Parts: sequence; C-alpha cells; structure tokens
Amino acid sequence: MAKAHAAGLPNATLMREALGLTEARRRKPVPRVDPKLTFAIARVGGKGLITRPEMTALGLTRIEQAGKTWVTLDPDRTELKTCTMAQTPIICIEIKEP
Repeated sequence: MAKAHAAGLPNATLMREALGLTEARRRKPVPRVDPKLTFAIARVGGKGLITRPEMTALGLTRIEQAGKTWVTLDPDRTELKTCTMAQTPIICIEIKEP
C-alpha cells in the first residue's frame, strides 16, 4: 500500500498493473502556478474575456440575441480601423482614452 500511495495511485490499480491486467498510465504532475497569475487571469474572466463592466468602461456593449453575439461600439469613444498582425490585415477597435 505504501508503494501505491507513493505512486499516487489506488492500490487496486497498482495490483492490476503488477499482474499485467492493465498498462501503466501515469498522469503528468500538475505544474505549480503563481497564485498572483491565477488571480490576474480570473480578473479578466473565466474564458479570458473582458467582463461586462470593463467593456462598458471601454465604450463597448456585448449583446447576445437569436444565438448570435454582437459587440456595439460607442462612436464617441471607439473607432474601427484596419490593423496588421503577423503581416495579415485585421479589423481593430481603437479606444479613445478620455
């Protein structure tokens, strides 16, 4: 049992592996992450998105309607522009700071 505990496996799994009934599958250990980094990512949003209050502060509004998602721009605070990223033209939103 000490060997199973040291391997981080249930005793039954270790016994099955020893008897050749299953193949040994080991999961990678979970990497250590700086708690400050975790907190910073959580502040942005669970999916890496900007929260609604942050969007509003930037002059953007997110609308979900009929299975589609739209982002509206405040014309006094934002402007659509063509930018280049990795030598590819893309549409960007310029946010005019107050």
